[in-house]
Amino acid sequence: MGGDKEFLEALEKYYKYCPNIKTDLDFIGEIKLDYELYGHDTSKLGKLYSQENLKTNSRLWLIAINTNLLKSKIVKPLLNSLDTDIRSKLEKFQFEYSYAPKINAEFDTMTNKVIIYDILHKIYRFYAKSKIIERGIHKYDPNLADEFIKGTCSHIFKFYDVAKKHPYDNKNRLPKYNLPIAARLAAKKNAGMYELFILAHEYAHVYRGHKATEKISESVARQQEIDADSKAVEWIINLKENLKNGSEMHFTPDISLIADEFMLVHVLEVNGILKEDYHPKSKERLQNIYENVKDKLTDSEIESFENTLKDMDLNCKIENFEISEELEEKLKNIIENTENSP
Repeated sequence: MGGDKEFLEALEKYYKYCPNIKTDLDFIGEIKLDYELYGHDTSKLGKLYSQENLKTNSRLWLIAINTNLLKSKIVKPLLNSLDTDIRSKLEKFQFEYSYAPKINAEFDTMTNKVIIYDILHKIYRFYAKSKIIERGIHKYDPNLADEFIKGTCSHIFKFYDVAKKHPYDNKNRLPKYNLPIAARLAAKKNAGMYELFILAHEYAHVYRGHKATEKISESVARQQEIDADSKAVEWIINLKENLKNGSEMHFTPDISLIADEFMLVHVLEVNGILKEDYHPKSKERLQNIYENVKDKLTDSEIESFENTLKDMDLNCKIENFEISEELEEKLKNIIENTENSP
């Protein structure tokens, strides 16, 4: 992925017009090193952070998560919120592991060997560098800085808003590879919400009578995924109502986080990180969820879903960072006029 390289070229182009950028950070050389270390060669991550230690530590924590989080804090409240006949059918099925922590524990890689954390790193770095350039432009013209952020960088900022809420992150900072991530995951609201949706989705497959062993067409398989999504969200909304009536759970489900989850998967899809399978694309899934449960959503949840669906229409290629010639010309003229003014 060449995003950082393109960004550096753009940054150096702006540096010709905004020398104050360097005095603010004096970082161009450091970022080149950062690109080589993290963005270009992911194999170096293994030398910095012990994957084996991460796996060992996280697997130990998974035992606690399996017992204390998944079964008692998510499975039980969800099943207890369902009608008796549905609950009796689903109680027969037990899940052997908690899905989201397993991704952390196994340090999962995607089809093209790009580590999921590497994508999150790229999002954070793009965001940081965009803000640096914005500050440099702002010294000359606040309106142009606003145009730069809202135009050139809008999709990067949306990614940042989603990524910083991702459960694999720690307190809105970059993940710490050498720490037991699954341990922190257990206490995080977002992680619990993502886990709840995945669990409800799998239970919905059982409830609908979908069987993984059956040979079905791709179109039927995709429709089954959409049906499971809608039923899962219906159950989560029902669970949320039950919590208002005194049910116990370690977090209150936030339906808006489901939209965030699909947005992040959408980013991974369009950047070639997730392989093709029988699951519909994230936007199609989110659109169907929204249409099926809209009448049960709050105003803020409706706003979250609609904004996310709009954002999915943006150019979501992380490497497509581009400074337009028009914007560069505007900046050049403003700087020349400023420097020539008495």
